[in-house]
Amino acid sequence: MNFIYDVLLNFNDGRIYDFYEWGEKDDVEYFKKVPVFKINNETYRKILVGNIIASDAILDKMHCNSEVYDQKMIRQVEYVCIFTNGYEAKGVLLNKQGQILMLSKLLIDEEEEVLDIVEMNDDIKLEIKVQNEASKGNNFLTRSESYKMFFLNKEIDSLYAYKKINKLKYLYYECFNQMEEEIDITYKKLKEFLNDNWSDKHENLYNLIRLSYSKNNK
Repeated sequence: MNFIYDVLLNFNDGRIYDFYEWGEKDDVEYFKKVPVFKINNETYRKILVGNIIASDAILDKMHCNSEVYDQKMIRQVEYVCIFTNGYEAKGVLLNKQGQILMLSKLLIDEEEEVLDIVEMNDDIKLEIKVQNEASKGNNFLTRSESYKMFFLNKEIDSLYAYKKINKLKYLYYECFNQMEEEIDITYKKLKEFLNDNWSDKHENLYNLIRLSYSKNNK
């Protein structure tokens, strides 16, 4: 069985973040060692959406074989490993039933080390119980974009609830370059727009709203 030593993992139960998005409040853990398993690409994709690993042999292999630095001691972790398809790698935290609880990306150099470790290895067979076909995360938004999308949705909902019609119409015009007199349609179309993939238009709308608050505070 292969291991990687001295690796940082930032487990999240929502979407997983690139290392450059890790925040000061994240619970980043420093692992002394973690077992590494190479699997085929199809199985790897199923793992990323939070399915259940039904292979008892793999669970037995990883059981208590991860060690994490915990203040001045080293603590064993029951079910943690790193899965890779030979092109990328993710840290995985599971329970004893094989349910994937949290995922973590790796630092670039540590991910490259994982790929080097398994370069000559064959894929192991891993049985997956599919529970979820959806992509784990939020449309691949960055952490900053996720916050901005939350802010925009909250702002549009608030303007509609408090009947601030003129401002709502103004934002609609900025998005679509046309006027809409019916307030319910204005609100509906703006909400549909916010459900689209993040774009420069979303960024511009966010900056416009933030600027309006800055002017009001002067």
